[in-house]
Amino acid sequence: MTREEFKQQFLTDSFYFVDSREEFETLQKIGLEFGVKNPVGDETLIEYDLHDVSPKIAPNPGVKVAKNLTFFPDNRFQKSGFWVSGASYGEPKRLADITPYYESLI
Repeated sequence: MTREEFKQQFLTDSFYFVDSREEFETLQKIGLEFGVKNPVGDETLIEYDLHDVSPKIAPNPGVKVAKNLTFFPDNRFQKSGFWVSGASYGEPKRLADITPYYESLI
């Protein structure tokens, strides 16, 4: 797999479930290495934080959810609260899914 194939397959129109701050930062760093920018168009990492879940989704007060990460076709990434079934980015991925491919490129 070439670097361009990796970027197309994993960093363009892809949604990632993120389980930790470390995974969130690692995915961003990989994206930045391949020229993908953050939501404001620069190369700084966006902050990993938890946010409150809407009471319509989780009726128990105080439920928090980690931010996930979505890579868009326009060469940027941003935090995403939830995966949406049927979205253009297809099935969600995890960092572990792409690690072997990434490691073969470095």
